[in-house]
Amino acid sequence: MQKQEFIDYIAEAFGAAAQLMDAPPDAFSVEADPKQPAGYSRTVYFEEEEIRLALHQNVAPSLLLNMFVDAAANRLDSNSFPLASSSSKLFIPSVNGPCSPQQWGEDLYRDVQNQLIQSFSFGLSLGFELIDNLSAQRYEGAGCRGGIVFESGGSRDLSPLLSIPMEAAGKISFKKDMVRQIRKLLAGAGDHFLVFQRRDGEYLCLGYCSGENASQFAWRVCFADVLDWEFHHYGRPLFRFFHNDPKIIRDPVSDVLKDLEAEFGISLSAARPLLKSGAEQRHGTALIFMDFDDPHIRGWVDRLYRHKRAIRLSGPHDAPDAVQRLSGMDGALLIDVHTMKVHSFAAIMDGRATVGGDLSRGARHNGIRTFVADLVGSSPDRASRLAAVVFSEDGGAVTICGREFLTARP
Repeated sequence: MQKQEFIDYIAEAFGAAAQLMDAPPDAFSVEADPKQPAGYSRTVYFEEEEIRLALHQNVAPSLLLNMFVDAAANRLDSNSFPLASSSSKLFIPSVNGPCSPQQWGEDLYRDVQNQLIQSFSFGLSLGFELIDNLSAQRYEGAGCRGGIVFESGGSRDLSPLLSIPMEAAGKISFKKDMVRQIRKLLAGAGDHFLVFQRRDGEYLCLGYCSGENASQFAWRVCFADVLDWEFHHYGRPLFRFFHNDPKIIRDPVSDVLKDLEAEFGISLSAARPLLKSGAEQRHGTALIFMDFDDPHIRGWVDRLYRHKRAIRLSGPHDAPDAVQRLSGMDGALLIDVHTMKVHSFAAIMDGRATVGGDLSRGARHNGIRTFVADLVGSSPDRASRLAAVVFSEDGGAVTICGREFLTARP
């Protein structure tokens, strides 16, 4: 196997692992030149030549991704096992024979998963199986939502942090036979977190704390739905567990920002506060960024206003605050991409059905997709630029860009 074949093999394996982790496709890199800027990295050797396994410098820090780089580097350490090849396939310790890059990446991913489970299960006595079991519980038909904080040291006085302290005739501890009772307590938590403190080898429930105080605890589990939860350390996201598989926790704002900048071809860091406000809207919302210097777009928005399908804003206003206040009502917010000001709100988004719909998504998403496709398709030379960001109730975001509906754009 030649050096470039080796690099290509590992890069393909990294791509397979990135897909399993829900990471961006370019999260990992394999560099022959270790002087190139990068994020977290490890150096390995191919026939005494340095090769760097690294995270892309723009990828947000992630415990899971760092663990994968470490696991890959350890496997590629020539002191651990001899590298061999057969038809451009490597031999690895856990596979009896050669394997494809896809298999190699998947196998490493499972190794990292086992390391993750063992380190937290043994180090903190927080069994992943028990957390998964709790997340699978429904209460009166509702999926598991809310959060739990854990204090691993038993000597700290937590009473100042408890907004709703409680006592039970019998201890409520974080163990298997208490799962249904804990699930019931979660149903009454609202925006608060259940508090467990480790005492005498077990975690005991002390009551509830506010969301603001939750960040003062070392460990936090946030439940999004059935078999879907996140693990945080002092407010920093570590990883997500989704149907028993570890995933990275992606920042929807950063992902959307990349899409917006690709659509408009300019830096849009000023959009971050608006996107953050939109992501925090609990009932879902839609922000549509538009080039209001484009006469076609201005004319289209004017028609919405004249036909009572949108309400304009007049006078000075703080854009993030406007997003926060106005996104609670039905309809989209239209934002000038040059000034980052909200131009209109409560906008009804629809258009001629010129593209296929998606029955797996709701009316808001499909209506806005139709709107974007119709506006772009009817513009002179199809040059109009706009991007819609649809935030769902669970905190996810989908970006619908005008370029999706063009075969070519100048």
